[in-house]
Amino acid sequence: MASGAKLYLPLNYEPGPESPTFSTPAGGLPGTLFVQDAILRGTAPTTPGVYPISVTATVSGTGSGTTRFSLVVLPAFKAAHPGTGQVRLNDGGNCLETAGSAARIARCSARTQQKWDFVPGGGLSGAGQLKSGRKCLAIGSGSGNGAKAGIQSCSASARQQWTYAGSDHLRNAGTGLCLDIRGGATSGKQAVEWTCGSASGWVLPGAPVLAGVAGRCLNDPGASSTAGTHIEVSSCSSAAGQRWTSQANGTLTIAGKCLAVNGSSMLDEAAIVLARCSGKAPQKWLRGPNDELMNANSGRCLADPANSSVSGTRLIQDDCYSLPGEDWVIS
Repeated sequence: MASGAKLYLPLNYEPGPESPTFSTPAGGLPGTLFVQDAILRGTAPTTPGVYPISVTATVSGTGSGTTRFSLVVLPAFKAAHPGTGQVRLNDGGNCLETAGSAARIARCSARTQQKWDFVPGGGLSGAGQLKSGRKCLAIGSGSGNGAKAGIQSCSASARQQWTYAGSDHLRNAGTGLCLDIRGGATSGKQAVEWTCGSASGWVLPGAPVLAGVAGRCLNDPGASSTAGTHIEVSSCSSAAGQRWTSQANGTLTIAGKCLAVNGSSMLDEAAIVLARCSGKAPQKWLRGPNDELMNANSGRCLADPANSSVSGTRLIQDDCYSLPGEDWVIS
């Protein structure tokens, strides 16, 4: 959860003739958390980290039981070095561009109208704005299938927030529908929103993949294009080794290579490396419920071991625990 967020978590227990009383450790719970009426509530700590929670339920004359779990507080996922470049339609030859206040597609070129920044808004979902100069891509006053996409002065409106979702869809946070080009991809065609299951796929400019460990990003050391290079976590920067591209087939690419599990291993702690792109399962990454990146072959998650903040720490695959070192936002 986000730092300083409000928490409201019912504590389930086996019903009986008497209701238990709840107690917490003598030192209290982190943040302003407390238990009242069998509900854990209050405000999470403001400092990112993993906080142990312990709550004991007691029934007089019967006994007690204790539950223990961890509260994971994540930093804001803000991209100090956003991806800049073309937003490409998955047909390979057309790009999103501005045309006055409208948004349309045209053959990909070096035109400034096709230069976009994707800037995550800080949340775990990765929702953010697609900016062209000082304007933002938005769904205007319309709604529903066919509502037109355009550009307008940037604001806090949810209609300017886009999430890079599965199948490379761009989902609008305000309407829940996805950016689409209906019918043939004819140059000059207006971009609209449409039901996501049948909407177009898009490829965003190469950009950092932000870690749940504050200030850390997925890094290809030296911007290497050599298969077998070990991938690491490092301080976020504008370096070429952090310009990852999420492809329609579920791969993450950089320097012409794909992020992969070494040797197609199914085991915990297997190394994460660059590999020649094959489109096979060990190179495909599925988005988990808390923005984990889950390997399609092993079912294990891309992990920064021990949630390390040390630049140069090599990444592995591990069981999925939703810890900070397993949360990633493609920016």
